[in-house]
Amino acid sequence: MRGGRWWWVLVLLGMGWLGMAVSAEPDPEEVRRRVEIYMREEKPAPVPKPVSKPAPKPAPKPAPALKPQPKPAPTVDYDHEAWKAAAQCGTAACFEAYLEDYPKGRYARMAKARLKSESDAQPAVVTERPAPAARGANRRFIDNSDGTVTDNQSGLIWLKDANCFGLKDWFAAMASARDLASGACGLRDGSVSGQWRLPSKEEWETLIDKNASAPMLPAGHLFTGVQSDEYWSSTTYRDSTGDARIVTLNVDYVGPLAKVSASNSVWPVRGGR
Repeated sequence: MRGGRWWWVLVLLGMGWLGMAVSAEPDPEEVRRRVEIYMREEKPAPVPKPVSKPAPKPAPKPAPALKPQPKPAPTVDYDHEAWKAAAQCGTAACFEAYLEDYPKGRYARMAKARLKSESDAQPAVVTERPAPAARGANRRFIDNSDGTVTDNQSGLIWLKDANCFGLKDWFAAMASARDLASGACGLRDGSVSGQWRLPSKEEWETLIDKNASAPMLPAGHLFTGVQSDEYWSSTTYRDSTGDARIVTLNVDYVGPLAKVSASNSVWPVRGGR
């Protein structure tokens, strides 16, 4: 209740007391009535309850932007492209190339028809092979007319005289072949010391004809002095330092033999390798 309202109540009470003092009694009912009036006026007006506003709804999220889808790559009809290229080329080789790549392609029948028309249009060509006599003599071996013979099959150049040095042990045979030079053993090829050597076991095997009779050399060979006996090779036998491989031209045999105690024929070779 505000201070001003209480002040009026006090005034009224004071007036009652004053009436009592002057012997004028106030009407108690009137006093009560007035007090109730002022009490009603002093009741504070009800405070309206705040109206709660509903929370704002969140704004909807924007839809994600759609990524642009790549355009499908154009399909290539390789069969058609190959046929188009063959038709533009127009030769039999082009149609054969098409059939090789697409034997069951859509245009295979057309390609075969074009090939048939090409073959029908061209006269057959007959290639005559020369008679065997016209091909000349055996050309595997060539006599170089300088004391040497070339074997065209292996590319090796052999000393034409297969019995120039006689029988020697392995070490003497190696030295004799190494020291051979033009002017010795009928050589006029201009070769120098160090160019010749004993043939290896593998080089011997390129010369020997296992189906021939002794000496086991190919028919039509041009060598002289060939011995139907044993010749040294430069190949050491397996891991043995005391034995070397030999070849025997009267039988099919390539085996070991002691380097020092045995004596065999010497046949130098050069080139190849």
